[in-house]
Amino acid sequence: MMKTPMVSMMRSWRWTCILMPLFTLVLTSAVAAGPTEYRLEWLETRWGDSGVAYDVNNAGQVVGVMGLTAGDHVGFVWQGGTVRLLNTLAGGLNSSAHGINEHGQIVGYCTRLAGGTSWNYTKWDAVMWDADGSVFDLGWGHDHANTVAYDINNAGQIVGSDEMGWNPRYSEDYLSPEQLLPDLRGNSEGGAAAINDAGIIVGRARSGDWSSDMVRWFRGRPYSMGMPGFPADINELGLVCGTSSPRAFLWDPARGLLPLENANHAQAIGLNNVEQVVGYFDDHGTTRACLWQDGAIHDLNTMIVDSPGGHLQDARAINDHGVIVGHGTDPSGGDRPFVLTPIPEPAALSLLVLGGAAMLRRRRTAAHSHPRPHAADATRSQRPAIRPTPLLAALACLLALHGFSASLLGDIQPGRTIRITDHVAKQKAPSISGDIVVWEDHRSGQAEIYGYNLVTEQEFPIATGGRAKEFPQIDGSLVMWKESFNDTNRQLFCKDLDSGQVYTVEGGVTYLDLQYSAMGRTIYYSAQRGMYNRQCVYSYDVDTNDRRLISGGTRLWHRFPEGKDGYVAWSAYGNLGIYDVEADDIRDVDVGDFVEHLSVARGRACFLSASNELSVYDIPTQSLRTYMLPGSNDYPVADGDLVILMDRAERKRIRALDLSTEQLFDVYVAQPGDVLHTQLEVDVSGMRVVWTHLLDDSYTKMDIYVTELVPEPATLSLLALGALVMIRRRRR
Repeated sequence: MMKTPMVSMMRSWRWTCILMPLFTLVLTSAVAAGPTEYRLEWLETRWGDSGVAYDVNNAGQVVGVMGLTAGDHVGFVWQGGTVRLLNTLAGGLNSSAHGINEHGQIVGYCTRLAGGTSWNYTKWDAVMWDADGSVFDLGWGHDHANTVAYDINNAGQIVGSDEMGWNPRYSEDYLSPEQLLPDLRGNSEGGAAAINDAGIIVGRARSGDWSSDMVRWFRGRPYSMGMPGFPADINELGLVCGTSSPRAFLWDPARGLLPLENANHAQAIGLNNVEQVVGYFDDHGTTRACLWQDGAIHDLNTMIVDSPGGHLQDARAINDHGVIVGHGTDPSGGDRPFVLTPIPEPAALSLLVLGGAAMLRRRRTAAHSHPRPHAADATRSQRPAIRPTPLLAALACLLALHGFSASLLGDIQPGRTIRITDHVAKQKAPSISGDIVVWEDHRSGQAEIYGYNLVTEQEFPIATGGRAKEFPQIDGSLVMWKESFNDTNRQLFCKDLDSGQVYTVEGGVTYLDLQYSAMGRTIYYSAQRGMYNRQCVYSYDVDTNDRRLISGGTRLWHRFPEGKDGYVAWSAYGNLGIYDVEADDIRDVDVGDFVEHLSVARGRACFLSASNELSVYDIPTQSLRTYMLPGSNDYPVADGDLVILMDRAERKRIRALDLSTEQLFDVYVAQPGDVLHTQLEVDVSGMRVVWTHLLDDSYTKMDIYVTELVPEPATLSLLALGALVMIRRRRR
């Protein structure tokens, strides 16, 4: 592959020496000092003494509500120091703006008198304001309910609910009639909070007589997230933030629930596309606006430079530039909206990234590598052919009828379970290929990559020191992992365990998906280049250093790629992307549902289309089949004919489905008090399932376990009988 000017510059000591002082200056001021600092601006509220900022787009337009001197309230839009009050509907009294998209379209509500001559009351009507200030009644609440529109995406799709947060509503655009979104029982009870550009809606829906679950809706269909709580926001990558009592959380469709570091009664309200989350926590009866970055919580009141005074009570939204809005108490005691602008601002951040990239040099091959051990191959002598017997013929027929699954014959059952790590810190995100297990290890205080050989029972380091190394994957001899240089520069590395060579697969992108795989010597991954570009699927050849765009450029984001057995598949939410490597052919399949937690094996793409439905798409025959399974299953991992699933509701059970026999069986059931993490990998060719075991919900002590799968005893006896007959025939 031709070297780019940046690569040449990175490999030049002359450029490094020139840029070193500049980089050091920026780094020490912006990174070494800790979290970003902010400039605070209280928004003008000359019409009254109260207000809240609810949302901000990437152009810096802020929307919210302000109090009026007459005791009423009105929605506003603010940009660059100028406040503009929003129009109301004919006969309207008050208004409030809750969401804004990148086109400047705003949603919220207006109030007006409604009713006949014998009764009058103030009714809330969901509305949209166009960029030119025109206001449109969305036509919700024809049943006289008070309705509010909470969010609008860049396609103009709008979501909201009744005033009290029930009866989730959706409109394809401001001219389209409303749709009531169904709950998990087929009714319409719940509330919709946010929608992203892929059309995924998050909120809560009734799941039982007195309970509700956090859900996502896609194409009008609800999907349970498997826990109670209140989702507040969703970004373009499908990450969701919210609160599941008593903890604030971040949820990723690839990683599951990611608990945030919590102070007392913390609430997560908004997030951006670089995984920064904002909200508030309680400090002895006083709420304090906060920011979660890399999982750690920061009090925004302590991060203001040249503060004009006042107190930040809660943060409601954050854009992709890190600008935060919310409300608090100004120095005079008034309840006012605020805007926090990060320092350094985007230009300085770009300079930081440039300086960091210039300092990076090509990694040298490790002097002491840890190649993957291999068991010695048994030598076989030439032997005369064995004539088939009637028993062997019958055995062959049985194999053919059975489908010759990974178990060789008959049903499969779990064998022994072994623990391969036992350290004080956590070991998580395991992956297995052949005899080697790799995982993310925190024994040194930060994430590093370690491995374990199941044959030699030896542990060995793979990648240690330097920046945190996270979410490893292993395929064959290649181990892949992610590193983050800063909030806008993610990198993907790969190490060949046989040679010890380390490769830079991706040198710096805004977002890097946490699912990547290798097929042969080619790595497939998903990345977002630039803040506003879509996420695309790429391939990288470790031998030729050739990087290639496989799929991308549509409105939907392409995520979770996996390559195995000659095919690469990825998710575009409602579509399934397929790449036939040998034919060099790409196709899109509309499966009508979410495509998440994708796994590919033997020409099949396996994913969950709903909480209890496993969908299997056969690529060669282009057929789709759905399996109704008991429990609340999630995180399917396929290899050979087996699909391994975690019971999402209990997180105490791992199941396997043999697609060749349609046998469903338990791989592992946790003991009382134990908790299973949701990272799973399976290598059916080795008949092993690897998983992470938690002793409690603290997420501070995790160990890696492996469960072996074996054919049932009757099958083993039949095989042994066949072998004895063969031996007897030879002796004759």
